Amino acid sequence: ICVEHDPPEPQDTTEAIGVDLGRRDIAHTSEGENWNGQQLNQVRDHYSRLRAVLQRKASRGTRSTRRRCRQLLQRLSGRERRFQTWVNHRISKSIVARAQATHSFIALEDLTGIRERVNQQPRSKTERRRSNSWAFYQLRQFVHYKAARAGIQVVVVPPAYSSQTCHRCLWL
Repeated sequence: ICVEHDPPEPQDTTEAIGVDLGRRDIAHTSEGENWNGQQLNQVRDHYSRLRAVLQRKASRGTRSTRRRCRQLLQRLSGRERRFQTWVNHRISKSIVARAQATHSFIALEDLTGIRERVNQQPRSKTERRRSNSWAFYQLRQFVHYKAARAGIQVVVVPPAYSSQTCHRCLWL
């Protein structure tokens, strides 16, 4: 069934909710709401270690061991991605609900190109994996479509000094 729904017109407001995106804290709003990324990092590290062990076993060992490892890898595929999607849906829903309750618009950081800038620095394999599996763009897309559905305007701002700037008076 296809349902068409016209989104409401974005409300004009001067109040803003600034959202700072990061790896340690997935999102931190200017109103003090915080979503910790510790559980997400633990899940990512767990699946990374599990994949490494199973891939090592799948490349050597007996034929039945290799087959069982491949079957287990197939069964586990996508779990980490689905968990990340669930976390991003929860965060975006609460950000949009808070903006709707306070009649505010949402100001998000524009982190386009951050992987290229960060990957130029020498880092450990674990740090490269953690920073490259960060799903900030997915969170941004979820906030955009949920805000459009609720009639809330989303503004994308440059990330330079946005964590240090007051969202009300723009003082550094």
